[in-house]
Amino acid sequence: MNVRIVLCAVLCVLCSVSSGQWLETTIDVVGSLDPSALCYNPSGNKVYCVGTGGLWLTVVSGEANTILTSEYMRDQQRVLCYNSRDNKIYSARAGGRGVAVVDAEADTVIEFRLPDVPIVYALCYNPTNDKVYCAGYSASLAVIDGALDSAIASVPIAGYSFALCYSLQLNKVYCANQDSATVTVIDAQVDTVVAKVTTGASPAALVVDDRTSNVYCANESSNSVTVIDGRDNSVITTVPAGDGPCALCYNPGNNRVYVANQFGDDVTVIDCASRQVRATIRVGATPLSLLCDPVGNKIYCANYGANTVTVIDGETDTILRTIPVGFAPYAMCLNPLQSRVYVANRGNHGISVLRDSAGGIEEGRSTFHALRSTGEPTIIPGVLNLPASSRRLIRAALLDAAGRSVMALKPGPNDVRHLPPGVYFVWEEAQASGYKQQTARKVIITE
Repeated sequence: MNVRIVLCAVLCVLCSVSSGQWLETTIDVVGSLDPSALCYNPSGNKVYCVGTGGLWLTVVSGEANTILTSEYMRDQQRVLCYNSRDNKIYSARAGGRGVAVVDAEADTVIEFRLPDVPIVYALCYNPTNDKVYCAGYSASLAVIDGALDSAIASVPIAGYSFALCYSLQLNKVYCANQDSATVTVIDAQVDTVVAKVTTGASPAALVVDDRTSNVYCANESSNSVTVIDGRDNSVITTVPAGDGPCALCYNPGNNRVYVANQFGDDVTVIDCASRQVRATIRVGATPLSLLCDPVGNKIYCANYGANTVTVIDGETDTILRTIPVGFAPYAMCLNPLQSRVYVANRGNHGISVLRDSAGGIEEGRSTFHALRSTGEPTIIPGVLNLPASSRRLIRAALLDAAGRSVMALKPGPNDVRHLPPGVYFVWEEAQASGYKQQTARKVIITE
């Protein structure tokens, strides 16, 4: 396995300088009516948007914030996911059976239908085995071969599901079963069920902490979060949440899970070390979506009923600011290269673009040779070398394309042979000249 550093944007956060987040622009996506899903493609630095009221896929340039193309999808679409090994986007049809496959290099659509899942509500990618998992209104979960785009398995689950997540360390898929208060655990190597874990009522969201292999499940009707030990599939504890927990995100920088409570208009913060509630943060009306920016150490909360996004400081768990966006913000995705958050507004057919750089982010571009000569991460096959520098390194991590931490990094050689091919980001926090500096650099791991 090789790692290569490609032309990339370097993001430096100078914490001694006041920083800010603001609405940079709004992109009109008329073809993607009621935009309900967003997906970031780090390979091409593009953002994909679909909606439950439109028939088009909109592709946006992550650098210029302009629409690159719109592709006809033949039906309304509900959810998206990215296949990093084959550079494809998968989109679930909202109006009936099927998943559309998009070649993310050329942005062309291939129609593909699944016989076993009438309406798909959740998609999840397994980069280790190059598979896509599809769940929805069905007692089975469909598995797609990512290279061939063919259905290769049907896995029985305990009722319909709105949520899936994947554990890279354990190579397992977790499926939250809404009507049976359980989570089905699937061995992703052979696609067989290995356990069924009892949770609270109406499990609605899942997130995994791959550092400890713990899985967190938000129980919408029980106002709680079930903590599952992914190693033995046992329930560790149940943590109280607010009213109607419906979304989760994990912050690897502070080892905390954030829970959006849609009926309580607040966010519960869980300390993963103690598995106790650390704070409750009042946000806007009807928070439905959460996103973690691990580079900036911030949490974004989309408030569907308030037409705002609340920005939370990941260090102090306090509100930095509340940003007005479009009508009914519903979904978000992160562009870590330009430090942008994209917000899909279901009510006005637009994408709000939030920027986090108010004087605090410097952007530059470097070639591979320039990166090597200035002491940036270099590689030999299977090893990512993180060089020492004049800055005092506080911590470093390798993030996947979604911004999740997949492994801690140390100065010197780091073995990455266990990681699947794809796009990653080397994230560092260091002390330099009296201030903290954070940087993120794009790397590609290839076989």
